[in-house]
Parts: sequence; C-alpha cells; structure tokens
Amino acid sequence: VKPEWRDRILYLNFQGAMQVADLWLNGNHMTTHYGGYLPFTVDISKTVRFDKDNELVIRLDNSDNAEVPPGKPQKELDFVYFGGLYRSVQLQVHHPLHITNPILANKVAGGGIFVTYPAVGIAESTVQVQTDVINESDQLRSCTVEQELISPEGELVSTAKREIDIPARESKAVTQQMQVRNAKLWHPDDPQLYRLHTTIAEDGQVTDDQTTRIGIRSIRFDKERGLSINGEPFCSIGANRHQDHPYVGYALPPSAHFRDAYKLREAGFTSYRSHYPQDPAFMDACDELGILAIVSNPGWQFVGDDVFKQRVYQNARE
Repeated sequence: VKPEWRDRILYLNFQGAMQVADLWLNGNHMTTHYGGYLPFTVDISKTVRFDKDNELVIRLDNSDNAEVPPGKPQKELDFVYFGGLYRSVQLQVHHPLHITNPILANKVAGGGIFVTYPAVGIAESTVQVQTDVINESDQLRSCTVEQELISPEGELVSTAKREIDIPARESKAVTQQMQVRNAKLWHPDDPQLYRLHTTIAEDGQVTDDQTTRIGIRSIRFDKERGLSINGEPFCSIGANRHQDHPYVGYALPPSAHFRDAYKLREAGFTSYRSHYPQDPAFMDACDELGILAIVSNPGWQFVGDDVFKQRVYQNARE
C-alpha cells in the first residue's frame, strides 16, 4: 500500500467468489458474503497498514448449503457450481469525494451512475443520469458534476453540468438530463452505443470520473403486441447460457465470455437466459453485439427457510 494513499478511500471489489466468502485483513475479519454470482465491495481504508506489508486472507466454501441461494444440492443438478475466486478483484483507490459503489451504497434504484430514458425517438431522445456522490471527509465540500455524451462516431453530442454541496460523511444524488437530436437508437439489429463520461471536480481539479457505455432504447412488453423495442414489434430467438467451460470451471477470461456471446449472435440468437447474474464481460459483449439479457435470480425449484428467503431478497436487490 503506497504511503500517498493515506488520505484516500481504499476499496476491494470482488466480482464473484463461490460461494460463502470470509475475508480477513491483517487478522481482522472484514466481512462474510453469501452467494457466488454477484459482486461485493469491502472498505479497507482503516484496516490497511502503511508502514509494513498487509496480509489478505479469503476463505471460500462452495459446499451444499440450504441457506445460500441457489440452495439446491449439487447432486440434484445437471451442472456444477464449481468454486474459488473465479472473477476479477480490483483494488480501488478513491479521493474522499467520489462516485459511490452502487452495491455498497445500498440505495433503492440508486448508488453509482443510474441511466434512464424518459423519451426515446430518432428525432430527439432524453437521457437522464442520476449520479450518487459521497463525501467521505470531515468537512462540507462543494463540487461540480459534469456529463458528456459521446456518439458512436466519437462526437460530443450533449453535455450537462451542475454544482452541489455535500455535507461531511454524507452522499447526495444528482439528476441531470440531456437532449439528443438525431439519436442513434440501440436495437439488436443495430446495437449503437454511446459513451457517457461523468466527471466530479472540486475547485477545478477532477476527483473522480467514470465512463459508461449506454444504448438509447425503449423496451416494452404488452399482452397483445408482445415485445416492442423502440416502439416496433420484435420477435427474439434465444438460448440458455452457463458460464462454465471444460478444465477451467467458472474461471473464464473476458475473451472467452465475448466468444460465447459472439457465437450466440453469429447463430442468429438475439437473446439469452441465464440461471444467475453473468460476468460483466459477457454483459458488455451483449450490449455490443445486440443481445437481450434475461437474468434469473438463483433458485432452481428450491425454497429454503427464512434465512434462505432473506438472502434471495438481498440477491435480488444487489
């Protein structure tokens, strides 16, 4: 841990760990996370040592557990949960004034960057961005939240800017809207993606920024018309997808996730359904290649006790 990080906020972000994860840092138990298909983040800012090495220990247990979704014994399944630390882990070093982690923030329809589309049309579309900013210092701070929307061709097409004050040890959500004329709409047959660049700045100095790929589109289900995308009926053919491969189990690199999505799309599929939340690399590939995602909450014809049910609810929230 670098000495210049003493005044920073340090997160460890685990993208996926099967299936009950216990984490210790320098002998201090940091968390127990239940469920292997969703990310979790641990704030280690107050536990790391700057004067000597740190010891990080993680214990993973993927044995049958009726209190952890999906809960069904593996001998009754036609596939395997596998085990281990199979998705990536990031050490994130943040300025005290930064965009929140969406799961760590634990806000309904909030945390991080949340994009919606109040109006969708080729002539003009509205992109609405809700940015959740946290001030993890002991004093009031003022900052600017700026949005830049960049077209698939790399042109700046719209901006939004707003100044806010955030009290010490609090977070605040800022909602901004941008109008996009002659919008290139996302569709499985033409998956156009914009880049949204969000910047947090204090006294002209950038304290945090994120780039998010977005597709401007509307999706509607109607009992008479079925599925519509951007107001037009769409018939989608799909397949189920598991994330495991021979020899490596769940531990696929991003390139293998992309290859799976590419093969699905090449075969004519425009949607997929999974048993559980997939790797971010696979979801990104679906955005890029034009595949709709139906992501299930782990369950598989099994309902456990009250502890199991509460953990299913938490899975759904996350």
